[in-house]
Order: sequence, then structure tokens, then C-alpha cells
Amino acid sequence: MRGPGFGEDARNLALIGGAGAVGLLGTGIAVAALLAADGEYVVIHEEFSTTTERIGAPTEAHDGSDRIWATIRTEDGDVRSGFLRWDKNEATWADLLDAYKVTEDERTDAGIRFGNIDRIDKVDSDEAVLTLRDGSEVEVEANGTDLGNSLRGLHLVDPESGSSEYRWREIESIEFSAAPASAIAPAAALHGTLRLRSGDEYTGYLAWDVDEVLTSDILDGSRDGVDMEIAFGAIEEIARESTSASKVRLRDGREMILRGTNDVDASISGISISDPGLGQVLLDWSDFDRIRLHPPENPLTRDDFAVSALSGRVETEDGSVYSGRIAWDRDEASSWEILDGEDGDVRFAVELSKVTRIEKRGDGAEVELNDGRTLRLSGSNDVDSGNRGIVVEGNGTTTRIPWSEFRSVRFDG
Repeated sequence: MRGPGFGEDARNLALIGGAGAVGLLGTGIAVAALLAADGEYVVIHEEFSTTTERIGAPTEAHDGSDRIWATIRTEDGDVRSGFLRWDKNEATWADLLDAYKVTEDERTDAGIRFGNIDRIDKVDSDEAVLTLRDGSEVEVEANGTDLGNSLRGLHLVDPESGSSEYRWREIESIEFSAAPASAIAPAAALHGTLRLRSGDEYTGYLAWDVDEVLTSDILDGSRDGVDMEIAFGAIEEIARESTSASKVRLRDGREMILRGTNDVDASISGISISDPGLGQVLLDWSDFDRIRLHPPENPLTRDDFAVSALSGRVETEDGSVYSGRIAWDRDEASSWEILDGEDGDVRFAVELSKVTRIEKRGDGAEVELNDGRTLRLSGSNDVDSGNRGIVVEGNGTTTRIPWSEFRSVRFDG
């Protein structure tokens, strides 16, 4: 794994002519190569080794409807629009922006998918105000690297004028919209079907090693003493071979065993799938079986997102029923908000708009999704005894139901 800065972007696409090995007459030979860096052609000079083989992605056009499109305004007045890669590992409308949600009396963990955001206005080095699709505003603070000065960068690609890099300190505001119909993305978002060792499968947008998210990004590994650098766009499947190796099958049918880097062994930082019908699934190598890469049948677009208040019907252990607007865990009252939980070592961030029913089960909860799938989750105050209560507003009254008295909720819509 390498970070997706300008240097990696240059490596991330094929040498002209597509897939193939780089073979030079000796080490330490300086060569000039014309490479595509997210749509921008640059000439670089680099010393290649005869022990490195690079396999590039086929040249393909992508409409980019599932990729984040944004207009960035800087504090010095510069305004540019293009496809946006956020903090290295978010590139689609399905991906999560992690932060703390700030209210008058508390600060709580929160996540929101980019498709639910209209605008971000920077407040200071670690704070911002999000304007959501329904016009409501949410104040957020940094929680990790997704926001504030710890943000690892914003990479914006205008298909016509090339790429730009921004740091948080430069930003005044960011507006999100659908990409123009004429905009062709220089690389597609990684998408595939993830299979866990348990046999469970999830299909969606992939972040490999919680870092590589585009077909132009590189999978690193070693095969029989040869360093391999393979563009994800050339890969059909990655399968766990052991704790220290992966079997990689390319789109041209070749197979190889790779080892020696955190891209292909148990030292991987994590694998996540942004599942459009669920939210996000995050796992470690111990739960990974394989990922089959393929384009989405129906790319998720910005039009697939909407924000509304949570409402439904809550039943208590004594059979009482309360209907109306709902605030889950006392503060999650909107469809964009996230239900956190775990199943073993696999972590789930479920968008509440995708939930039909939640029922208390033992030390956790059973969560039924709109598409009929069911999750058994625990390990979070969203789904266990740490829950601060379910608040229901209806018929002119407000009722707070403690977790100890809660039985189930069925959401409207």
C-alpha cells in the first residue's frame, strides 16, 4: 500500500499500451514515461528495477455518476469543480464521512454518507457545518482524519483542466452535486462482491487496505522474488490464500500468489464495503475470504439519497405501543444517521433509512433491512444496554423508553 498522492497517481495507471511487464536491461536506468494521473498526462523520470513488474488497467471510459462531484471554494477565492477523492479513501456517494455530531449539550459519534450532504462550510481547524439534502444543518467536529487539519487531503480532478490538491486549512466551503452529463471520470470506483469466511456476502464500493478505492490504484505484492504493482482495474478477484498471502486472478485469466506487503496479508489495515442497501461493512483479514471485482449493475447516484425524520411504532416489553417521531439512542432522529454494531469482529455502520425493524435480542439486537436481510448486532450502545433510550413524540406527548423496557421498533417507509 502506498498513499494516493501525486507520486502514486502517476504509478496508478498503466504504461501506455495497457497491461504488461516493465523489463529493462539493468537496474538504475533512468527512463521517461508518459503516464495518466487521474486524467492528467504528465512526464516523469524514475529509475525502474528489472525485479519490478507493473500491470496496468485497461483504458475504459466511466460516466462517474456514482463518484463524488464537488465544487471547492478556497479562502483565497479560488473555485474549482471536479471528481473528488476525500481523505484518500472516500470517492463515492455511498462512502461515509466520520465525525462527532455537536449539539447544545453533547458531542456524539456520527457518520453520514456523502450522498446526503449538500454543502460543507468550514468553521475552524476542526469544525464544520453540514447542510443536508433537506436543508437542515448539522454542526460537526473532527473525529479521526475525515475532517479538520488531520484530513489527509482533498484530491479534485476536473476532466478538462486536470487535478488539484487541497488541505483543510485552505478550504472555505465545498458544495456537492451530480457530475455534469459530459464529465467522464478518469477512473472508476472499485466495486465488487465481498465474501466473508462465514459465507456472508456484501456487494458495494470497496476500500482495500482502507486506502485503495479507484481502478487506477495499485495492489502491491511480491511473487517469486519479483515485486508486483497491479492496477486494481486489471484484477478480477483477490482471495485469501493464508495469513501471509493472497491469490490474485487478473481479468486476462492469469493467476498468481502474492505476499510480502499489507495489501496481501494479515497486516492489512482493513477492508470495507459501502453497501448501498446497508451502509458500511468493515472487517479484518481474519474474516476475509475473497473479493470479486465487477461494475455495479445499477450505479448508486446522488439521486438515490434523501433526508427525512425518523418515525415509526415502538413496542415495549409490557405490550404498550407508541407511534410518532423517533429519536434512537436519544439523539439519532434522522434517516441519514448511523446505527453502529458488531457481529463478531465484523463492524457495521447501518444507515437508519435502510432499516425496517429493530428487535432486542439477548445482549444485542436483530436488525432487519428494507431489502429483507437480517443482521444480529451487539457491541455498541446503539444496540445494547448502553442505549440511552428511545424517544417517541406523538399525539402531543413525548415518551422516553429505556432499553430495559424496549422490545422492538418498526420504522415507517
